Amino acid sequence: MLSCFNEAVNKADELIALYGRCSPKRLARELDIEVLERDFSKQKGAYKLILKNPFIFIKRDLCDSMKKIVLMHEIGHDRLHRDKADDSGGFAEYDIFDMCDRSMEYEANLFAAQFLISD
Repeated sequence: MLSCFNEAVNKADELIALYGRCSPKRLARELDIEVLERDFSKQKGAYKLILKNPFIFIKRDLCDSMKKIVLMHEIGHDRLHRDKADDSGGFAEYDIFDMCDRSMEYEANLFAAQFLISD
């Protein structure tokens, strides 16, 4: 399990080395990830592959700081869990901060924190 967490940190560090600590929106553009806002009732965001193209859906009425966190979390899913988000499934985030028995959520949060919080 620890190696998975190291992978999250390492992947974030690789992106920082390539792009600097840019905004999540810019990073998504650099990675060719389409970001769309939606009127979700509960979930904050979702990551999905559609015809092998990555899409991130963000709840439209989130404040800017939460959109930044959720977007980075979803980019984490793209970098760490793309193989588990095929055309038929994808991820739905009802509570990205509830990590009980959800190692993929923890990894995506760790990735986001590593990228967004400087030393």
